[in-house]
Amino acid sequence: MMHRRSPTGIHPKRIFRICALIISALSTCLCTTATALPAQTIIDGARHVTNEKGIPSLEVPDLGTIDHPAWIALYALAYAGVENYQPALRLTTNPKGFRSCIDWLEGNLQENGAGLWVWPYLFNNTYNNTRIDAPWASAFAQATGIQAFLAAYRSTGDRKYISLAGKAAKSLTTTIEKGGLMYQAGDAVWFEEIPEPAANPSHILNGHMRAIIALQELVTVTGDTRLQKWVEKGRIRFEAGRKVRYRLLVTI
Repeated sequence: MMHRRSPTGIHPKRIFRICALIISALSTCLCTTATALPAQTIIDGARHVTNEKGIPSLEVPDLGTIDHPAWIALYALAYAGVENYQPALRLTTNPKGFRSCIDWLEGNLQENGAGLWVWPYLFNNTYNNTRIDAPWASAFAQATGIQAFLAAYRSTGDRKYISLAGKAAKSLTTTIEKGGLMYQAGDAVWFEEIPEPAANPSHILNGHMRAIIALQELVTVTGDTRLQKWVEKGRIRFEAGRKVRYRLLVTI
């Protein structure tokens, strides 16, 4: 019996065997990837608990009760009536809680090994396939902390809060290699919410944009043109027709 060949010149049964091998290999790869994904740190699903002063802590599965610098700053902003980041929490204006959160932020702003002032996270964190070990810092926390200090300045007129905000901002304009939170590729920069791995971090848009907003607020208050330079470098806006979209660098 004469077998017909496909237009490629390969016997149909051989094509079938090759396809079966490819499907088998892909299935193995997908299963390996799925099983290799590490356990996630579930911050979004954490239960929020506030103490008698109004300072929040988070009850995180498999971690227990933790202090979360960014959330403490976000509570400060909500208590000040500036921003309600999570409406479901139903936070209202609370001057006492605001002062308590600001005091916490001031007392826990710590100098790291590179001489930069950050709010350290004291727990190990896994986000998707990126793990970072304590202590670590985040552009999102630095940004919200800066905004909270600026709210304290507007509320009290005390310029020490401008100084504290400036100290916290320094980590945002320092590269990861030098102990900061900024990834730089040519003229463009990215403010890293999770600065790991240092050579090509996770580039989370939320943290990056929050840092730009916080730095711009600090520029507005201080008139510091050196910070304005980093704000401009951090803006990566591309317009396509009437739509505005975000695009990552090719190397990211």
